[in-house]
Amino acid sequence: FAVLPPLIIYAGMRLAVGDPPTAGHGFTRLPGAAGRAARALHRLPQPVRAGAWLGLLVAAQLFISEEIALTTALAGVLAVLFLAVFGPRRAIRRLGSAVAGLLTAAVVTLLLAGHALWIQFHGPLTQHGALYPPDYYVNDLSTFVTPQSWLFFHTAASAAAAARYQGGITEYLGYLGWPLIILLALSAVACWRSAAGRAAAFTCAVLVVFSLGGHPLVGGTEHDTVNLPWHWIEELPVVATVLPDRLSILADGAAGALLAFGLDRARQALAARQARGPQQAKRPASPALTATTVLAVGVLCCLPLLPRPLPAAGALPVPPGWSAVFARLHLPAGARVLAVPVAVNYLTPVLRWYADTGQPTAMAGGYFIGPGAGGQAYLNGAGIRPTAWYLDELWAAGLPPGNPYVGTARADYLATGTAHGPGALPSPLSAEQVTTDLDAWRPQAVVADATPGSPLGRFLTRLFGPPTVRESSVLGWRLPAGP
Repeated sequence: FAVLPPLIIYAGMRLAVGDPPTAGHGFTRLPGAAGRAARALHRLPQPVRAGAWLGLLVAAQLFISEEIALTTALAGVLAVLFLAVFGPRRAIRRLGSAVAGLLTAAVVTLLLAGHALWIQFHGPLTQHGALYPPDYYVNDLSTFVTPQSWLFFHTAASAAAAARYQGGITEYLGYLGWPLIILLALSAVACWRSAAGRAAAFTCAVLVVFSLGGHPLVGGTEHDTVNLPWHWIEELPVVATVLPDRLSILADGAAGALLAFGLDRARQALAARQARGPQQAKRPASPALTATTVLAVGVLCCLPLLPRPLPAAGALPVPPGWSAVFARLHLPAGARVLAVPVAVNYLTPVLRWYADTGQPTAMAGGYFIGPGAGGQAYLNGAGIRPTAWYLDELWAAGLPPGNPYVGTARADYLATGTAHGPGALPSPLSAEQVTTDLDAWRPQAVVADATPGSPLGRFLTRLFGPPTVRESSVLGWRLPAGP
């Protein structure tokens, strides 16, 4: 959800180069209290206005995605830095105003998000270290010109190549296509005399290089003997949590700016050439036609980016009797529930059922990033307990053939890419391991999507005795105290 980064970059640019002549005038004409507030803000010094707006946007982005907030700040710093390099005199004149605006932005951001940041870095569940191994979620050089299957214009070969990308199709973010890459190169040449054009070109290029990670990945092969610039910063605190391939989101923004500059420069050049040309019998093209032609070229080069509708995927509906079982168990507020299938990062139906019903309010497992042993960041916190694996495998064994969760619920599925068929039972788990995991979870109730005769239902009945309640295909046990 990258709606705010362009606004953040624009607010930062207002600090760097000042406001356009009519900036904010439209808001001052609003009626009522909104107009009075806008006029009061407009009377403040420009750096304070721009800084306050920047701080508000950054705080909002922090609560949406801290990673995007950090990469947006990186892109903004690069863009302003290049503007300063290509226009040093103007940068020196704006230095005082920019510093005042940045201080205002910092104050506003800390007022709105400071407490949340303090809890994150100094609270009871602090964590450290990168969640994913470095140089895994990075752009492969081939991704920039290889369209994937979610684009309208692709081939079977390109879709197959994109599907082999190690980060998965949802992280396949680098594609631009040859037409757009060529047009961007021409735009950089056309705008070379413009400080804004050069800044956009260099910002785009640097972000693209950063998106390759610490070592280049080419056709699925990592060249770890070659060090790229990201190699020297990827281990820095906080930066280590960034997935480099997502820098493409900001690189695309810089590419969009460069494309706009280039098309505008091409339109101006064509209009000037026509104005200087000899008057002939044939009427020269009108400015409107010239602008349309230039825009059409830009649209054609962007067509390879046209996406197909996202593929639909089915979700397991809430099991009949799910809410009724919780109602009949009469659990106290916040009771700890072992819900089966146990929710983990790759198996999330229980989280969907909670979203639909509000039950259970506290459960074992989940899809989250949390501190494991020593505070190191991990998916699923300290990891998935063996009993959770086993219960999910038993649940999968009772699913009908063709159910998409049969494979993802198997413990050996992630490790080997293979899965047992429906009805195949997992290897038994030791009683000592089950007792250890239950002692750690301390559930006050167990609720399972299972029937008494299913593999999962039989195991839970042996473990906890006959179910306290049963509604349709859901079994529930209310436990007197955590085991």
